[in-house]
Amino acid sequence: MFLKKIDFLSPPISLYYRGFPSHSSSVSGILTIIGFALILSFSIYQLTHLFNRDKEIPKSTTFTYFIEDAGNITLDTSSLFHFLSLEDFNNKGVEGFDFSYFNVIGIDNYITNYEIDKNITHYNHWLYGFCNENDIKGIENITTHEFLTESACIKKYFDSKTQKYYDKSDPNFKWPSLSHGTFHPGNTIYSIIVKSCEKYILNNIFNDDLNCNDINELDFSSKAIHLNFIEQYIDVSKYKNPIGKYFLE
Repeated sequence: MFLKKIDFLSPPISLYYRGFPSHSSSVSGILTIIGFALILSFSIYQLTHLFNRDKEIPKSTTFTYFIEDAGNITLDTSSLFHFLSLEDFNNKGVEGFDFSYFNVIGIDNYITNYEIDKNITHYNHWLYGFCNENDIKGIENITTHEFLTESACIKKYFDSKTQKYYDKSDPNFKWPSLSHGTFHPGNTIYSIIVKSCEKYILNNIFNDDLNCNDINELDFSSKAIHLNFIEQYIDVSKYKNPIGKYFLE
């Protein structure tokens, strides 16, 4: 009788059969007990792995799929911080970025559009200067490059509507961003231009402390500009902070 009462396998019937709402049997009762025992054992097994997750390397599976709207990625230290470095192959190392020869400018548009009139004031843009400790707040643990202070980081933002430059400490400063993804019709991009020095742009970063030099004096055959940016990955073995970061050059 006890086994029949705990029978949850037999389907219900419209009329009671000998006081039961289903055709209960002892066999079905035994199978119900076995089923509950298996469920309980599996739950305890999974909970054991859950509570011991810091001591065990979990098994995981990943897959890649297409996202039509990838959202908004800001190019600051919280997401996709970047800087530019200059390498001289003859010296087999990184040398200081000489802004007396170069202007480094970022625009939220295609370079081909800028090349039509080459008037940078028609576009929202960002000016680059020497990196410092304030540029890497929050990511000091992964910023091990000794040449960082000789590299180029974003310093000022130009709003094409107000026709004004804003420092990073100004509330009107805005970081560049990449939005929605490559295949989204409303996507936004960010282009970086390295061009010969113009005094007007140079003064906005260094005031009057630097003058432009002739870029033709440089030998570009042995030089290369590197874009260094933060890459992120997921480490499933670190539950409290699974997002890892490192610099990709």
